[in-house]
Amino acid sequence: MLEWQAPSWPHLTMESKPRALVLGVSALGPQRFWQLVEGPLLLLLLLPAAFNCTAETQGKVLGGQDAPPGRWPWQVSLQYNGHHTCGGTILNQHWVLTAAHCFPRQALTGGDIALLQLRNPVRFSTFVRPVSLPPPAFQMQLQGECWVTGWGQVHYKEKPVMTLQEAQVFIMNNTYCELYLGLPHSTHSTMLCAANLRDKAMACMGDSGGPLVCKVNGTWLQLGVVSCGRVCLPTVAPNLYTCVSHFSAWITKNIRAPQAAGTWPSPLTLLLQLLLPLLTTL
Repeated sequence: MLEWQAPSWPHLTMESKPRALVLGVSALGPQRFWQLVEGPLLLLLLLPAAFNCTAETQGKVLGGQDAPPGRWPWQVSLQYNGHHTCGGTILNQHWVLTAAHCFPRQALTGGDIALLQLRNPVRFSTFVRPVSLPPPAFQMQLQGECWVTGWGQVHYKEKPVMTLQEAQVFIMNNTYCELYLGLPHSTHSTMLCAANLRDKAMACMGDSGGPLVCKVNGTWLQLGVVSCGRVCLPTVAPNLYTCVSHFSAWITKNIRAPQAAGTWPSPLTLLLQLLLPLLTTL
């Protein structure tokens, strides 16, 4: 059972048959699992703004290269019925960060970010480690060097690959994404724009929720979540990423909540958490 919760919005639930997270792997296959986590997940969705990201604009790494095993130990594969559907990143032993539109129960608008709580904690190892998050209001300099990872096409029109891909991209002014993708100016505060025009590396359809990480003072920080791009074409295009620093306070608040210690909140508790803010405004 996945529990959906959005602040000040109806509480939803959805059933999902075989589901799993595959953690810290380079090759995506049953013979190469470093760790498999199965079972119920708690999903928190944050939908604060008027922005739409559909299943058709999910992203995969195009023009990337095979990632060495263990280089990105926070990378997660969200799988349903044995098939990879989205990427994600480990925040701690109980929480995974991903994109909200990886769960298309209904049409979603707003910040494309979601938290998954695991009933069973992650076991850290050389190949399974958490990512670091930026502080609130952190801004990466333009043309800052970053990397995007995921399982997907390495060349136009080719089938998705089984090996985790990595591609170097550079932070760009959001105006570039707005003009190229026809997006509203209001995306400035909640989104990041990145591309690699030189090497023609970008995100393409299919692997949303994965990380955009940048090395800052020797530490890898997750600055973005793979969000919206466009249908893959031979020409290079920029990609939009949810700006993690914009939601740092929301993330920190939820992963430090009592349920993060391993307790599983009841449906009644979740319902009260949802209704109390509404009742106080009446």
